Amino acid sequence: MLIKREQIKNIIQKLCKMKKLQKIDIKKLNVQIKEIVVRKEVFRVEIDKIIAQIELEQ
Repeated sequence: MLIKREQIKNIIQKLCKMKKLQKIDIKKLNVQIKEIVVRKEVFRVEIDKIIAQIELEQ
């Protein structure tokens, strides 16, 4: 049995109401990801410095 387009639309609408799905702001999400990547890089540099210092002390 094939489901009609209108039935699919109704199912999606009901799911959205049930799950209270939110729209995703792609631009905001992208900015947040970029900020996370920058912080990761800063942490990586600091960790590398600490490791280099430990290696020198050994």
